[in-house]
Amino acid sequence: MHPPLAPGAKRRMRAALERTGARAVVEAKIASLTTASLEYFEATGAQPAVQRDFAALVERASGRAPQHIREAP
Repeated sequence: MHPPLAPGAKRRMRAALERTGARAVVEAKIASLTTASLEYFEATGAQPAVQRDFAALVERASGRAPQHIREAP
């Protein structure tokens, strides 16, 4: 278990992550990996319903909504 943070420590940590650009780098990597995983899975030829389920899982794991989901014909 970690000891409790000093007052204002979370705020200062968030500000440092923003100021240094670290947060933007991590967010961009998450977006890139999210897109790649959906594209790779789409290439498997899985049924559209399975692809939607996978996209929902990716959304929950990454906190990012999928950009596209192929609809059933």
